[in-house]
Amino acid sequence: MKRKLLSLVAVAMAGVLLVACNTNKPAQNNNGGGNENPKVEAQAGALDNSYLILVVDENDNPVSDVTVQFCNDVQCKLGTTSEDGVAVFESENPGEFSVHILDAPAGYTADAETEYTTDSNYGQLKVVLKGSAENAEKVYNFAAAGFKFAALPEMENTFGTIEKVDFGSDDDTPGIVTGRLDYIGRSKEECDAIQKKLDNLDRKDEAAVNAFLEEYENFYNVIQGPALFVIGVDTTKGVTIENAIKNEYIDPLGYICETYDLGTAKDYTYYVCKIDYDKYLKELDGAEMPEEAVKELKTFMVDTDLKTFADRITLEGPMDDISVDNGSVINFEVTDFDGNTMNLTDLCADHKVTMINVWGTWCKWCVAELPDLEELNKEFEAQGCQIVGLCEDGWKEGKADKATQQLKDAGVTYINVIAPESYHDYINVSGYPASFFVDSKGNVLTKEPVVGSNLEGYKAALQEALANLQ
Repeated sequence: MKRKLLSLVAVAMAGVLLVACNTNKPAQNNNGGGNENPKVEAQAGALDNSYLILVVDENDNPVSDVTVQFCNDVQCKLGTTSEDGVAVFESENPGEFSVHILDAPAGYTADAETEYTTDSNYGQLKVVLKGSAENAEKVYNFAAAGFKFAALPEMENTFGTIEKVDFGSDDDTPGIVTGRLDYIGRSKEECDAIQKKLDNLDRKDEAAVNAFLEEYENFYNVIQGPALFVIGVDTTKGVTIENAIKNEYIDPLGYICETYDLGTAKDYTYYVCKIDYDKYLKELDGAEMPEEAVKELKTFMVDTDLKTFADRITLEGPMDDISVDNGSVINFEVTDFDGNTMNLTDLCADHKVTMINVWGTWCKWCVAELPDLEELNKEFEAQGCQIVGLCEDGWKEGKADKATQQLKDAGVTYINVIAPESYHDYINVSGYPASFFVDSKGNVLTKEPVVGSNLEGYKAALQEALANLQ
């Protein structure tokens, strides 16, 4: 998918609706952050030598980047919550232990350290922080590109909407990663409304699709552009920022006029970029120009100097592709359709090979292949294989019910669960459906996932995975 600065156009949307279901590459979770002491509610359940510490605010929203201290009779361990608010600690038999949060972040307060004794060796704990995420500083995690950005205060209450775009390196941009915050001169309410129309669109109704595409094109015919633009280049492959800017997928119309060196992480040198605002505006001839939006976009593009952006960026380096070659393991917390949580590897434990099929209720190719996957699951069952469906949008309002009905209509009996909102922090998904092949402990068994609906490809990958077990 071309990464033009005028990012959301009808041609791209037509590709999503009528041709294929694509997305940008995402990212892997990492541990490290900060906070201070909580109330602990225990939920029993054995979880593979692990304690899951779930940190939420008073509204039950997960809190990320919280440093959690976990102490037993012998030692203390530190971990950091992921974007879904979970920190994981492994322990052979902790018995009595304590949990507390170090340095509560802005907007939160925490209680004194809480001692806890469990009847079972392992389980999940829920830590409730006083306060609300609405009061905390917003941090954008560009896990695929490999950096974090602490939002400018003026980004928190804008007239328009800011959307994150996070790209890892791929065939179109070898040795180049990019992260952007795209500003769109429409309110969040307007963006939510058109997204809802998209979610509820009958993709089998060609007339309805065409009408929506026209509406969508008009909707995005408004002033828009990057409020933040960061590029990383792999110096070990001889890629330079000049190469990156010339790449047709990075800056196709030559808007970048200034760069600022951010430093290096994982062999990638990063730059924050500025756009030639006047040149950019000329290309928006005919677009709607709400006065508030014009002023805000100018603030980010022109009035904010690159050093200000640089001071709020933390480099981490891009995530590695999931592959048997680098010993990747796929495991994170998922939820079943009854609201119960578990580790993904819990579902793999009793099978030699599990095909994790990532699908979405909105993806027509994903839904269309469900009956074939049911038959495939039966075909390979005797060889110790299974399919586990991972619904990528089931966490959204109303989507779990929609997924349940789609699975019922397709006659699916194999296991399906709901991915966390932040699942992109754990696995790369470049298109939907995407299928990964793992052993009973979540170790990846094939060199690459199968992306796109491909029954023969699934069979070949299952045979490859079985062979790699030998």
